[in-house]
Amino acid sequence: MAVATNAKELVYSSIDEIGRSKIRLGVVSDIRMSKYYIREIVEKCQYKQKGLNFEALSAVCEVLLHFMLSTSGLPSERRISFLEGINLDIVIPSLRQLKKDSRKSLIIQVVKTVDETDRKIQEAKTLQPDPDNIWLISTCPLIAGYRNYHLKYNQKFPYYNVIIDINAFLKNKDVDSLPFLQI
Repeated sequence: MAVATNAKELVYSSIDEIGRSKIRLGVVSDIRMSKYYIREIVEKCQYKQKGLNFEALSAVCEVLLHFMLSTSGLPSERRISFLEGINLDIVIPSLRQLKKDSRKSLIIQVVKTVDETDRKIQEAKTLQPDPDNIWLISTCPLIAGYRNYHLKYNQKFPYYNVIIDINAFLKNKDVDSLPFLQI
């Protein structure tokens, strides 16, 4: 729990240095700005807290993803638990949509330790039969067969693009992602 608390403090202090309203205005006006702000915030966190381990850096990515989803207005549900011990980190756009039509939904699992990778994937597969709609967030590349956003440069799915890609997924699946901003 201490890792998550420290990650939250670290991320939000970096966000506050830039300015929450500045980030929000930038991202809402152009979703591609999320890439710039995600990179800047991650770099600030790494600079402030030298030597972040895999778990701590993954926690930073999770906190930042939650913030960017809220800031961008992209629909999501977070930290969903079922009685069977199934835990989903993020469902896009909603659990209701996932149950209605899994083809129009994403499950995003944040992998904080390499040992939990298989469990996180299995939990997601209980409700999402399409492996293309199960995305993993981690600090480094994990496993083939799943879209894995991570912090290593020059990779196919850099973490910095995740908000842009979620938005593209929603548009491609014809899911209304920003209903309150449409005129």
